[in-house]
Amino acid sequence: MASEVLYPWHEEVYDYFVEERDYKGTYNKFWAEYVPTIQGTTLMDNVVLDPTRYSHRSIKSAYLDVLNELDSDGWEIWYISSVPESIALDRVKWYKSNNLPQCENYKFPYRLSKLDAVMGAKCDYFVEDRTQTVKELMKHTFVFVVNKPWNEKLGYIGEFERINSVLDLPEYLIEDWVWGEEEDV
Repeated sequence: MASEVLYPWHEEVYDYFVEERDYKGTYNKFWAEYVPTIQGTTLMDNVVLDPTRYSHRSIKSAYLDVLNELDSDGWEIWYISSVPESIALDRVKWYKSNNLPQCENYKFPYRLSKLDAVMGAKCDYFVEDRTQTVKELMKHTFVFVVNKPWNEKLGYIGEFERINSVLDLPEYLIEDWVWGEEEDV
């Protein structure tokens, strides 16, 4: 599971731009229209490399409930994140401070692709929100795509399932648990 779908980093960044940079648009417009204009700029690079953007907020309690449910049902959970190398330890601290189940199962593929990390963890399912990563992964594992403004134009590129958040996972995985064998998330 991409840990980015658990931590509200995108909300954190949006709130920063609203509060500190006086951005006036909606969340969806910010990610769909404004962010593409500042990708690769010093401003965006500084935001991406700011460690406070990765540990400031707690996990939503409902998300933690889902992770605990999957854990208690015997699922192996991996947290795979594309955070910059300088942020990795902050992310591990966040996993632990938020009591994520199986928090020792993490990978940061800063020298590899996320695909290599997912394949190394032998994930049968993966939860992701980034279009390019979805395209890479879906040739090798089943992907749950979390609906976000930056992936809404993801056309038909193969088989994947759209979900609104990790709260939707039990609906799919518990059914698989009943009918199939235990698999890694």
